Amino acid sequence: MNITGLTFDYGWRKPFIINFNGESHQVELVFDAYEGEEVNNKQLSSYDSFSQKKQEYELKIKKLLERYLVANNLEDYKVKPTSLQFNYDGSFALLCECDWDIENGIAIVLYPNEVVTTQDNFL
Repeated sequence: MNITGLTFDYGWRKPFIINFNGESHQVELVFDAYEGEEVNNKQLSSYDSFSQKKQEYELKIKKLLERYLVANNLEDYKVKPTSLQFNYDGSFALLCECDWDIENGIAIVLYPNEVVTTQDNFL
């Protein structure tokens, strides 16, 4: 799969639209890479999977976040998606800012394991 429109800035990036909690949000699509590296095959495969099943993944995001909020007794919250991150190993997650952990934010990991964790734990 060829991904067009990427620019390099501490990884390959471009704007991307995702449906989050029933609303369209522009986030940054990010592929980990060092200067001079291209997006690797594992990242391309994961991106292709996400693209083909985008609506399913958007529903998974909603369900994972809801379960996390209930499990942690978070009722009045603000979550803002910022980027869809694809790591070297093909793992990917939606990174979000959240008001209960301003320093770390959260990562809603979609592959290989479906879990909500801090961004530091994912990155």
